[in-house]
Amino acid sequence: MILQSLDGVVTGLLFKKRLPMHYYLEFLFHASDCVRETGFDIWSDIKVLKPTLNSVNAFAVPEDFVKVMSFGSVEGQRFTPWLEDNTLVRHRLTDTDGNLVKPSSDDYNKDSYLYLPERGEIQVNTANTDPTNLVLYYATDQSQANVGTVIHPHLIDLVEKSIWYGHICGKIRKTGFDVQHAQQEMRDAIMIVRGRRNILSKELIYDILDRKANRK
Repeated sequence: MILQSLDGVVTGLLFKKRLPMHYYLEFLFHASDCVRETGFDIWSDIKVLKPTLNSVNAFAVPEDFVKVMSFGSVEGQRFTPWLEDNTLVRHRLTDTDGNLVKPSSDDYNKDSYLYLPERGEIQVNTANTDPTNLVLYYATDQSQANVGTVIHPHLIDLVEKSIWYGHICGKIRKTGFDVQHAQQEMRDAIMIVRGRRNILSKELIYDILDRKANRK
């Protein structure tokens, strides 16, 4: 599988459309916008973070964080997912002098975590686990897409169609047909990408149909 940067997609489309580099920044803007708008919805990227806990057993989520896919601990080649525990204290604990203190593990008998969007943090209870073995798998919205952003090859056609649609819409001289045609091509590309992301493979669909037929 050959990945390609947005720079490569933009310059490639300019070459195919026989347009000068004068349009490079405009095309790059539309390409970045496409990745930001569709990245999480259609082709969300899953990243891995080995967090470092602060003094109160919490850590800040990354800037491109959207939601927790899985959180837990790693020992060797084995990943153990933890459950999210809504009984964990949501506010910051302090002692009588107003100093921050971490929740006592004596109050909990299992490893657990809680995502706190109001704090932009994940609170962790490490009752039985070495905190250096923690791992967070999270979905990102690719909001920091730029010229060096690398995309999956299945996304290239969609990005190109989005660039062209944005370009057509921005032209002073354009026809309704041109706009509708470019928009329909972009929508078709979105449906193709969604289809490729569908976890139901052709073989699985046939297997389901066969099992249904055998029950009759």
